[in-house]
Amino acid sequence: MLDSISSGFQTVVETVTKDLDVGDRGQDATYRAPLEIYAFLLQWFCAAAERHASKGGADISIAAPTKAKVRYVVACLLCGNIKSIAG
Repeated sequence: MLDSISSGFQTVVETVTKDLDVGDRGQDATYRAPLEIYAFLLQWFCAAAERHASKGGADISIAAPTKAKVRYVVACLLCGNIKSIAG
């Protein structure tokens, strides 16, 4: 799972970097949502891994975020309402 998240994140970062090198500053808002979504997923993965490590066993299952939570986060990111995600 981490490989998929980091691969997608790397692709977006490379695209943003390429556009910035060309001087295309008009695309800044376009890349904001995907970058924030990948940041959320990486933060979730790290938090889940830390919880798993602190419990000390492979028998502890870590639940993925529900579809409703993911939809809510994506909607907040697209609307620019980042503060409501933390709640």
